[in-house]
Amino acid sequence: LRGVIFALSLGAATPGLAQEAGDVVVIRDVSNKDLYAAGRSVDMQAVVKGDVVAAGQQVTISGAVTDDVIAGGQTVTVSGPVGDDVRLAGETITVSRSVAGHAVIVGSNVSVESGSMITDWAWLAGGRINVAGNVGGELKVAAGEFDLTGKVDGDVHVVSDDIRVHDG
Repeated sequence: LRGVIFALSLGAATPGLAQEAGDVVVIRDVSNKDLYAAGRSVDMQAVVKGDVVAAGQQVTISGAVTDDVIAGGQTVTVSGPVGDDVRLAGETITVSRSVAGHAVIVGSNVSVESGSMITDWAWLAGGRINVAGNVGGELKVAAGEFDLTGKVDGDVHVVSDDIRVHDG
């Protein structure tokens, strides 16, 4: 089944990438390759020296990733540092560590938590968006509700029915 899933989505298996699929996927070993994982639950605890692409009902990225993270799921949590960009989609999205590049995040509930840092620009869209962390560049938001308590170094562009900006 693993080979069929990834043969359909990626073509033939490619050297330089690691593939994991199953109901519950837990990755603990250091990977020197891009990592592709899919399952009901994906728990990426390892250091990945490359990109991570993950999909599942629940996706957790707690290990360090040197390059990009692309993830989708009902709940997506990025609690490990990311060395480049993130592209995340789902119902509930949480970023609680540093992202060295930019962020594109779409979700019903999006949270960039206090203590986190998106070094470059961030584009966020969703029902409820909370930015308590810092953004080093431009911030663009489209949301039903938007709360800002973090620091933004660039311009802020917001389209929202309910905007709250707090001292932070």
